[in-house]
Amino acid sequence: MKLKKLLFILLTASFLVSACQENPDDDIVVNKGGNLSDQIETASGKDMEGAGAETFVKNEVFTAADQNVEIRMDISYTPELHGSLSVYRGVPRSISVDEVKLWSKALFKDSTPYEPTTVKTKSELSEEILNFKQMISNREKLIEEYGSEQDADNYIEYINGLISALEQDYASAPESYNRKETDWTFHPYSYYDLYSTFNQDFDQYANEDLSQELQIEADVDGHHGYIWAINRDASDYTMHCLNSGFYDEMDIRNESPGTSLSPEDADKIVYPLIAELGFEGWLLDMCFADSGEGASDSPPEEDKEYSKFTYSFTPALDGLPVFYTILGTIKSDDAYAARYYYENMQVNLVNGKVIGVSWYSPLEITETVSENVKLLSMDEIYERFKSQLQSEYTMTKLLGEDDAARLNSAYVKVTDMTLYMMRIREKGTDNFLLVPAYGFKGDVYIEDDQLYFPDIDLTMINAIDGSTINVELGY
Repeated sequence: MKLKKLLFILLTASFLVSACQENPDDDIVVNKGGNLSDQIETASGKDMEGAGAETFVKNEVFTAADQNVEIRMDISYTPELHGSLSVYRGVPRSISVDEVKLWSKALFKDSTPYEPTTVKTKSELSEEILNFKQMISNREKLIEEYGSEQDADNYIEYINGLISALEQDYASAPESYNRKETDWTFHPYSYYDLYSTFNQDFDQYANEDLSQELQIEADVDGHHGYIWAINRDASDYTMHCLNSGFYDEMDIRNESPGTSLSPEDADKIVYPLIAELGFEGWLLDMCFADSGEGASDSPPEEDKEYSKFTYSFTPALDGLPVFYTILGTIKSDDAYAARYYYENMQVNLVNGKVIGVSWYSPLEITETVSENVKLLSMDEIYERFKSQLQSEYTMTKLLGEDDAARLNSAYVKVTDMTLYMMRIREKGTDNFLLVPAYGFKGDVYIEDDQLYFPDIDLTMINAIDGSTINVELGY
């Protein structure tokens, strides 16, 4: 199941990138947010999304850029009556201390929030040193796990370095540690890193103190809860997020393994909570549920009960969902790249208890750039999408060189067309525009391997100027 999910994510990323490159033969360009304002026209009543609410239907089959890739269109799209749509400008926004306090009140209830333990006692260090030594005691097993002697020895060397650092800390370590109530202050990353002295010698930690963090802990119903807030505004990437969970999450999962809820009962827990946290009015992006031991990966059915639920929500603008997708990384050498995750909040419910809440990438709307904008017709949008498929979609683009050489054919069944508010980076600034854009989804079938990947994001097309938007890079 984990492998299937990994393939799903990788394929999704591959499609989003491959479907959004410039097309040398057709008038399809990637919009870098440079002069979109100059292209905006005001809509008349009949131009508005949903005006007339006529269903747009496309059923056709054609080959893509590669004769081995077949496209099967099965679109039936009825515009919703959204009325006037606008273009907005926004900027990334830091997580505030007040928001951390709000989460603490909602999630920790009356429990006292403490600072995390930033020192280890002698007994804790002794136990940790012993655990590390046991981890590297069987070199042959490590070689088997890591696949080579070199990789196993590199891991052993790293752990030995940690052991040496901990042994040096042991002499000055206290016998006990008194917990301190939080003073609600953000600190550099290394303030909370118990291994900062050791890790600072590694290149990947060189810029970590560009992040400011506020971490708190509390005892909640006999469990060790935490809330972490991170703010980072740096040239390599921007990160603003708020996360909560439990260090002893597995104990919660094992407490009441038979506790299951209907989707309706789960909603009664989750929706009041997100309202209390300040997300009332957000739209449900997806909900997965699971009644077994695996990860939650299926939409819930109303007449069934589940032990695990994962809810994902996005903001709404002009009644449209703001587009969200999972990004593998936000680091990029591309000068136009957003380097900022898409805004999203998530709630995880296990055995009737909320075990985790996260909020990534808040965006503050600073300006309405244009009101009542005119959108391209459905036919124009569809032709842009079709041209993109016919010019870009090859077996190599879909699957990579190795699998493309091994497999004979694939087909994409396009089933979904949705109007979103899409966030794109403005050229040469730290600002973002939020513009109406059509997203197309479909199911991918690889017949040779009998693989099936449902609900893949295929292409995002700016509804104002018809340009394709590179979802991975954010422009």
